[in-house]
Amino acid sequence: MTQNAYCNECGARVVISESGECSKGHPRSALRDVREGALLPPKPSQTTQSPEPGAGSPNLTNRDEAIAKTMGRLIVVVPAAFVLFVGLYTGYAAGVYMGQSKTEAWLWSIGSMLLTGVIVALLVWDRRRKLGR
Repeated sequence: MTQNAYCNECGARVVISESGECSKGHPRSALRDVREGALLPPKPSQTTQSPEPGAGSPNLTNRDEAIAKTMGRLIVVVPAAFVLFVGLYTGYAAGVYMGQSKTEAWLWSIGSMLLTGVIVALLVWDRRRKLGR
């Protein structure tokens, strides 16, 4: 029965010749993970497969997926941080303007910021739930 193995020199699975070497002539020491059976044809890579009709977006490479996730997080985190900061500052300014002490203004501002944070977190959770993540 034929054998195949991964050749470190070729960087791929190869058929082992009858002399025990790589079919391209590399020594037996370059081979690892020897298996019995014929060598299967390589699977097409994900980036070259065409998506099934109606499957949505085309397949992405790992790098593209990582970039998409990072951008998705930035799209949520940056506006949320901005809204929380603006809410904190305007709550404080409104409290001082209405005659509250600075301590009361900060407490009301922090309370409103926490409420805003909960609302933003619920919106993000709902979005992720709808996207199935």
